[in-house]
Amino acid sequence: TDPPLKGGELECRWLPKENTAPCGKIFPSRKDLIDHLNREHGVNGAAKRDIICRWFPPGASKTCGHSIRRSGFSRHLDVHRGSDVRFPCPLPGCGRSYSRRDVLNSHVKSRHGEHLAPR
Repeated sequence: TDPPLKGGELECRWLPKENTAPCGKIFPSRKDLIDHLNREHGVNGAAKRDIICRWFPPGASKTCGHSIRRSGFSRHLDVHRGSDVRFPCPLPGCGRSYSRRDVLNSHVKSRHGEHLAPR
């Protein structure tokens, strides 16, 4: 996850294909960052085709590289931004945690073959 900036600001870490460094522009909110990504880098929207995530985490040697649907990019972005809310796997000895409950549910089902009780 990206380290927080002062005052909750967010840095665009998208790596345009023609550049060797991430965008670097700073935004005051998640909405402003997503608007920028959509407008300047064309990464978000309702199109069903997949895109390759070109988010370049600090200290990494390459971009994220995950293939995601354009319509799901804003949710994927939260993976890079981190989240204060964590959903730990309740199964003994696992130790994994996730920023979204639906991802935790998928983990428990695929890794442990179990289902979590609905909230």
